Amino acid sequence: MEIMSVHIVDRLIQSSKKHKIFLVTVYVLSFVIFPSRSHPHAQHAAEAAECAGAQNKFWEMHDILYEHQQALDDKHLEEYA
Repeated sequence: MEIMSVHIVDRLIQSSKKHKIFLVTVYVLSFVIFPSRSHPHAQHAAEAAECAGAQNKFWEMHDILYEHQQALDDKHLEEYA
């Protein structure tokens, strides 16, 4: 796959030189939450983080959850929200 990708990029560069097109590279970094099956409150904590993310507060919630890993029951999750 990597060799084919390089070939495609080379062709795009050659085409851009020929047609005077500027190429812009865009990188997208995504975080995916995989809740631990061994932690009894992991699923609800992950859902709380997703909800916070919908409000552009993912990293704030991430930090709170990380700091309070031993207190992730529903009562505490409501307080953190």
